[in-house]
Amino acid sequence: MLADIKRLLDSPSYDMLRALKEHHQSLVLKRHQVDALILNVERSIAAAEGRICMEASEKFEGLKQRLVRNNEEQWGREARARYGDEAVDASCDKIKNMSPEQHEEAVRLSNAVEDALRQALVTRDPESEYRKMLRTCTADGLLAFGKITRARRTQAS
Repeated sequence: MLADIKRLLDSPSYDMLRALKEHHQSLVLKRHQVDALILNVERSIAAAEGRICMEASEKFEGLKQRLVRNNEEQWGREARARYGDEAVDASCDKIKNMSPEQHEEAVRLSNAVEDALRQALVTRDPESEYRKMLRTCTADGLLAFGKITRARRTQAS
């Protein structure tokens, strides 16, 4: 790791000012995220102690923030390396902007895909109903998240 850092610093294309600005921007973003999480935890504590009543929408906002944070911690480095910061940030924004109904649909599709995958692995039949279900669930998910149009969804089924 230190050798990688040294190689980066010694590279003629390394732009220290740009790197510092990007690092600063990343830290500011993390600070805003941490501040929002702290506020949400403080409100949750106050609600648990009976000092305030938290609205369902506030709890849902906290859930979305946790989803984004956990996803970033678990998969962020790999996703950013594979798809780039812009795509990962856009994905995080989609999660943050989800309505409760959209979240329920995403969970439903995720569970359906997991179930179909499990069954497809058991049967190992490429023409099985589970494989067809998998194609349908995947196409439904892509449609729900704006990755394909309805016309392409019809072709995928």
